[in-house]
Amino acid sequence: MTDTEILQYASEFRFAVIGDRNSARMCAAISAPLCAALAVLGVPGLVMESDFFGCNHVFIQLQDGRVLDPTADQFNWCSSSHLPGVYLGRGTKIHANAQEHRQAECWKLLLQEFKRLAPQYSAQEVGSMVRLTLASLPAGMCELPT
Repeated sequence: MTDTEILQYASEFRFAVIGDRNSARMCAAISAPLCAALAVLGVPGLVMESDFFGCNHVFIQLQDGRVLDPTADQFNWCSSSHLPGVYLGRGTKIHANAQEHRQAECWKLLLQEFKRLAPQYSAQEVGSMVRLTLASLPAGMCELPT
């Protein structure tokens, strides 16, 4: 996939999960399944977790070292960078000193199965399935924005 295609897929995926709502506290809920979906499409990456002034932040590190952050805008209130909703590029302060986020592994099998069942699914359709999956979790495990 080209950078433009990656950004388009990630943007459509993000919109399918949270719509036009604020992305605050949704980084793991979007980044982990998005990373798995991209891997199925041949774009491998790792789900990473950083500590930004005591607040954890989850994002994707692509194989070439660049960051794909589908919720980068959630920190614009305290940052001079003013990143877009979906950011692709070199890591910034919010991505510094990150470690691999191992809890994201569970999404890989689920997204592989989604793609096996319907390989033609778009980012919007896969993101919608992720939203339904997240909404089915017990209260408190993942609070989707309303």
